[in-house]
Parts: sequence; structure tokens; C-alpha cells
Amino acid sequence: MIGRATRGVQSLQQRRYNSTVIRIRSPSFEDFKSNILKNQKDSEPVIITDKLSDWPAVSKWKDLRSLMNQYGDAMVPVEIGGSYAHNPEFTQDLMSFRDFINTFLLKDSESIQNFQNERGLNTLPKGYLAQHTLFQTVTLALPSSLTMISQIPQMASDIKIPEYVRAGGGMLMVNGWLGPAGTVSPLHKDPYHNLFAQVVGRKYMRLYPPSEMKKLYPFNNFSTLRNTSRVEDPENHDETRYPLFAEAKYVECTVEEGELLFVPKGWWHHVRSLDVSFSVSFWW
Repeated sequence: MIGRATRGVQSLQQRRYNSTVIRIRSPSFEDFKSNILKNQKDSEPVIITDKLSDWPAVSKWKDLRSLMNQYGDAMVPVEIGGSYAHNPEFTQDLMSFRDFINTFLLKDSESIQNFQNERGLNTLPKGYLAQHTLFQTVTLALPSSLTMISQIPQMASDIKIPEYVRAGGGMLMVNGWLGPAGTVSPLHKDPYHNLFAQVVGRKYMRLYPPSEMKKLYPFNNFSTLRNTSRVEDPENHDETRYPLFAEAKYVECTVEEGELLFVPKGWWHHVRSLDVSFSVSFWW
């Protein structure tokens, strides 16, 4: 018997490129393994709409002031200045969770002024707590030293590891992503499957299959950014510098609050926050 979720998954085979990612409801583990993950080489993105409904984080993490009051003393690494691949002014700063929320999310005027004065800035750049193991204690290799920072393990109880990660094997890595509207992850690919949980706010995502790589203008193989495209803005690219880019096939979506997006290993993806956004990625 083919259930509702399986019928939705099968329709992926008829999906045309340059269209939206298909949404389905709660495929079983076997449906996910057989019809979405498949043989792993033929996997395609899909949004699962109702897997976060029992996460306490969906309601608790909306209250930024509460998070700040509970966990404000934790030190977190913050990306400053937009795209790590394309902005020469990009840097990473270590600050308290309280200062990060006050400055970049709540836009507290005193916090902004203090941040700018300390760094000799006239404007506030984008600040993004990105791809960080927020839910455990970690050691950071900062330019000056190795620094062990206490994270927020209590927040781990607000999320639940999706059962689908058991389908692919390998080591599980869980990262948090928190930032204001307008933060961007440049077009890149990862060597892992990703179940991307959108807990608070929305994110726009454009995804390109591995077969389109030559049209995406990746940095050369000798660069540390070889998994990243040289195209600064896939939504408004420079046709003179990147003439083949417009021919690249893609799918796109807005990942809504409470949705889970499956990004197969090797798929290139560009991500832009539409709101203040809190996401959790499960790589395996």
C-alpha cells in the first residue's frame, strides 16, 4: 500500500527544475530511506512540514529576551560583516550571548553604540551566530589562542534529533544558526546530508544539483573555499563575469517556521534569512 507521504515523495521524479521544492507530511523512516534518500546519489531536496510540532524550541526560542536572560553569560563566536567568501572585511568575534542578542537582534541602541565604539565603526555590520555547536562545550581555535567556551547544553532539551538521520550512517553533527533578517550563507556545498530545521522565522534557499557545478564557478581546488561559488549573489548575478550561471538548473523554497528541509550531500545551496531566524542543522 502506498501511503500519503510516499505518493508525495514519488512526485519528486516529475518535478521540474527552476521550481519550488516539494513539501510532504511526515514520511515514515522507510519512506524517507527508500524514496527520498534513495541510493544517496539520486537524492533530491524535500521539505517535511510537520516534524517540529513537538519541539519545545518552536515556542520557547521566539522569546529572545528570555533566552538572553537565561543564557546570556555564554560566550559565542559571531561572524561579522556578511559573506565569509566575498567580503574582505569579514571577521569573527567572540562575545556573550547577551551582547549578541542585544546588538544584532534586538538592536538595542546602547549595545550598538558600544559595539561600534569598541571597533571604530560608524555603522553596524551584519552579525551572525552561524554553524556553531551551540549545545555543548567546545574549544575554539582563535587567532590568539585555543579558547574553551561554555555553550548552552540546556537548549539541547528543546530540540529532538530527527529519526531520519539513522538512514545514512556516519557521525552526526548538530549546529545552531541565529541571526537577523538579511544574513546570507554564500552558495556552497557540504560533504554531508543535512536535515535543516527552521525553528524561528523564515529562510529563502536556492539549491543546485551536483551536476550543475561547472556552471556555478567554484573557487579553484587549491583554495580553502573550493566548496564555495565565486558568484556573490545568485539572486542577482553578474552576467558578464559569470555567463554560464544563468543556465544552471535549481530548485528554490522559503523554509517556513516549523519545517524541516532535507538537503542531500553535494547539493549547492544559497541561504538568505527573511526574518530574525533560528535554525538547527543536522549533518550526517
